[in-house]
Amino acid sequence: MRAVLIGAVVGDVVGGALNIWANTHGLFNSFGWSSVIVYALLLLGALYCLFTDPRPVMEEASAPNSRSLFPIYVMGHELPCGR
Repeated sequence: MRAVLIGAVVGDVVGGALNIWANTHGLFNSFGWSSVIVYALLLLGALYCLFTDPRPVMEEASAPNSRSLFPIYVMGHELPCGR
């Protein structure tokens, strides 16, 4: 998962930089800045997930009485999501 997040950070930085360059050189119209904002939000989300510790959430979710309303199963194992 960490490698995917690092790849997302690199992709968001490169994509955002290219979009800023294209916007400042007049290759996009005024709506081109919205893609820069999207890249920035994606970058912030990837960095947040990369630098937060998932262990407390995983331990809390694996408590015996903590069942999610709509459990998600992957390969026969319930994921601690959707609570």
